[in-house]
Amino acid sequence: VTAGAATQLAVSRQPSAIAASGAVLATQPKIQLQDQFGNPVAEAGKLVVAALTSAGGRTLSGTVAVPTDTAGVATFTNVAIGGPTGSTTLTFTQEALTAATSGAINVTAGAAAKLAVSQQPSATATSGAVLAPQPKIQLQDQFGNPVAEAGKLVVAALTSTVGRTLGGTVAVPTDAAGVATFTNLAISGPTGVTTLTFTQDALTAATSSAIEVTAGAAAKLAVSQQPSAIAAAGAVLAPQPKIQLQDQFG
Repeated sequence: VTAGAATQLAVSRQPSAIAASGAVLATQPKIQLQDQFGNPVAEAGKLVVAALTSAGGRTLSGTVAVPTDTAGVATFTNVAIGGPTGSTTLTFTQEALTAATSGAINVTAGAAAKLAVSQQPSATATSGAVLAPQPKIQLQDQFGNPVAEAGKLVVAALTSTVGRTLGGTVAVPTDAAGVATFTNLAISGPTGVTTLTFTQDALTAATSSAIEVTAGAAAKLAVSQQPSAIAAAGAVLAPQPKIQLQDQFG
């Protein structure tokens, strides 16, 4: 008794049960042609196409259409799932044959590729005072999934200084969740709008939302209008002086 005509597909080798987003699956699937009774059908040249059963914002890359060999097996070599983390499956089709679906694949975060501001710093900041709240920076893969990796040193800086300085601990390592939590950053200098930029080696940097720097507490006096350079004895000065309260940064 020999196998009948091919009527269905079967997954003869399951893909990896866990896959990093964007990385080639460590175990690639193999698909077998079968007859209606589940017997392997040795027939070459049948093009088997792989696709995500439900995309859920993910994409399937690599060579997704593979012909069967003389044993009736389509061997995939470089398929990868990119996108959000979570569970998915692959579906394999070949024209009129009954399709096959893989076991569940748990997509996990890929390698860290960029930084993201997970908690924005204060939208308004008093010059010289510690920001409240302080920024938090999250490592992410290329698809925006959080990457849990400790010990990556994230450095904060003013995007454009314009006479301002950034004080406090400006270099903070990520924790086990891949988050760098700043605790005492303060912007000092002239009032106006600025932003913070966060960098980490070769990763794509992140920039905070706008921060409006306002004047700090009064610390000194300044003559904003000088009195007359020449004054007649006993006569009222013209002009009269004006005195401005200023914070420590003027």
